[in-house]
Amino acid sequence: MIYKVLGVLIMVAAGVIMSLILKQETPCVQLTPAQQLIALINDDFHTLIREGSLPPEWNSIATIKVEMNSDLARALLGKERPRFQRVKDGSSYLELQFLDLPDEENAGIIIQASLFDIKSKNKIFEIGRTYTMDDLNKKASQSNPEAL
Repeated sequence: MIYKVLGVLIMVAAGVIMSLILKQETPCVQLTPAQQLIALINDDFHTLIREGSLPPEWNSIATIKVEMNSDLARALLGKERPRFQRVKDGSSYLELQFLDLPDEENAGIIIQASLFDIKSKNKIFEIGRTYTMDDLNKKASQSNPEAL
């Protein structure tokens, strides 16, 4: 009888230990600066979508045009680009302009996003977003506390 009770206690302890091990967060992965900036931009625009700050036409983007007018963004991103949901037969297109934010203490990137109707070529919506190197460093430290 004692052996059965000890066996059950050992099994319960093993189960508790296993569940604690499995609940631990997965180890952080070091992201490249391009991945960090892309994640920052994607998270920002996903937040805008969740908050309802973007027009309904945002959900019908067929094509995306990127104008890389920023030396900093070009250096950080290389060939990487932010990911926006596209619809095959969408009625609008998105134009993204990357611009430099010249600041000696906290340089950054400005993204000017303009949404156009494909048929009329009229601008539907426009929004500017600014991402500084401090923002990028905060994102890096949140994704990997040991980084920096």
